[in-house]
Amino acid sequence: MSRGSPKLTAARKEEIIAACAKLYETMSFREITIKEIGAATSFTRTSIYNYF
Repeated sequence: MSRGSPKLTAARKEEIIAACAKLYETMSFREITIKEIGAATSFTRTSIYNYF
């Protein structure tokens, strides 16, 4: 888990979730990778794993 404030952590999680929802509009579950999510957000793969 990240070490930021709870408010910042929640905002970052929401950004990742929103990016996933957007990707699901055009791609299937099996097509979406952490790399795809990272490209749709400002986060690296490692950061995404830290939040989830």
